[in-house]
Amino acid sequence: MVGDLGQAWRYNPLGIVVVMGAALAIVRAGYGAATHRWLTLQWSVLPLRTKRLVFALAVLAVVALEIRQQGRAELLMAGTGL
Repeated sequence: MVGDLGQAWRYNPLGIVVVMGAALAIVRAGYGAATHRWLTLQWSVLPLRTKRLVFALAVLAVVALEIRQQGRAELLMAGTGL
């Protein structure tokens, strides 16, 4: 909220990505409302084997983030006054 990207990255690296995605969604909605043309992404359907690999990598990334966040629990506790 205060623009300290270093502290934001330390607190939760995916938070910055989510904020950027939300900003892009707002820009896309504004563009679509103004021009009545919507920006879209299209990609080919992935083979089942590739889908499984992508899913497994996503699960591993979420697990790694959770482990990292547990190691940063002092950041959460510092803001609560406990």
